[in-house]
Amino acid sequence: MIEKIGGTIAHADADKRQHRGADYILGDAAIELKMLNEEVLLKPTHQEKLCQLFVDKAPEKPVHVIDRDALSAEGQRAYDRIVERPIHGEVSKARKQLPQTRAEFPQTRRSVLFVCNNGYTSLDHEGLKRLVVHRVSQDTSQIDGVVIAGYYYHSDGFENFFLWPADYIPITRNANFVGWDQLYGAWQEFAQGFMTEMMRGGAFAHPQTTPVNEIVFEVDARRFVKLAPEFGPSDFYVHGRPRRNSSELETCPPVALVVPGLSFSDWTAIVEAVSDSSACLATFEAWQAHVAKAAGAATSLKPLVEMPVDPTEWLNWCAAEGEKPSLTALSSYALQKFDMRIRALLDSSRECGSVQPHSYIRVCTQEIGQDADNDVSSISLVRNTMTETTSEPLLSDHRMFHEYALVLGAAYAVAKDQDIVLWEKDLQHCWR
Repeated sequence: MIEKIGGTIAHADADKRQHRGADYILGDAAIELKMLNEEVLLKPTHQEKLCQLFVDKAPEKPVHVIDRDALSAEGQRAYDRIVERPIHGEVSKARKQLPQTRAEFPQTRRSVLFVCNNGYTSLDHEGLKRLVVHRVSQDTSQIDGVVIAGYYYHSDGFENFFLWPADYIPITRNANFVGWDQLYGAWQEFAQGFMTEMMRGGAFAHPQTTPVNEIVFEVDARRFVKLAPEFGPSDFYVHGRPRRNSSELETCPPVALVVPGLSFSDWTAIVEAVSDSSACLATFEAWQAHVAKAAGAATSLKPLVEMPVDPTEWLNWCAAEGEKPSLTALSSYALQKFDMRIRALLDSSRECGSVQPHSYIRVCTQEIGQDADNDVSSISLVRNTMTETTSEPLLSDHRMFHEYALVLGAAYAVAKDQDIVLWEKDLQHCWR
């Protein structure tokens, strides 16, 4: 690009020099090119530093969105110092290289740092400009202006966007870069040529055409997500851009420990009908101990559900199914009743609205980024009276996508004898 507009390589013997100089001479400017090819957020040392900023803000959260705007002013400064580390290093090198070339080429009157983003995908163009200008202004008076450019590819699998921004920002007073207009034109010509060559070689076949995706990493059992950029509503995906689900769950895990719910009279009638002897049915106290043991094994992801069993209905079911009355048949019947009940609740579940029932199970899911495996859900029992609304937490901030959480919410509805399940989604950080 620089040769096409009359520029030259500053030092043909660059690999043999004791003192490194800048890369190019264009008119009266010495230019040092720095390519940002690495993603800093993939480095463990940077991940550990960043995670502390967001964990301190919400220590109970299992998933944290790496969002600079969500931090305090002090937190934002700390964030910038972490993510600008590679920029700091390149500026430090350039402030020595540019004066060296200026000393050897007396006709040069300007020192220009050219920073090109070619792989630091967690930084967008505006963020890169802010960090480079800040770092140069703080670190050196040896750089008169900076060119900030980059290549950014965004895709949802159907729509594709390619951005080639480039800007010149003067740092010192009267730092006019006379070759900028020509350089900007050459940059745009290169971008057009690149795109033409890529398309002729087959749709997105070029090795550098990987789209900018979210960055996900984990530190101390917590997940951190740097969101992929949003690029507006889709005319094709009218209900939202598709998200993947890397949880590897192909079927819903068990969402309850189901035991037959028996009163003393139910137990008496069932014991008389059961032919085999079972220790947990020997006495009503033994049955209560059996239920208590099951309750001790229950968790927030698998609550205990005592499914009421009518002895007469159960015996009729045994006859119809050809089952011998037994503890196994009793458990199977309770499980079948639970399955029918939970399916009915799921079929009738709906999104929360302005009008709310007297009591219900509320399922809230925060959808995060491009992957449903990042999502966080909470479940609560809500009761409304004329004077107040109370909410009993049943599951708080658990990494769980909407469909899984909805089934678990229905299980809680059965356990809490609730007839309504309502759900809502927080789409603030969802990929759109």
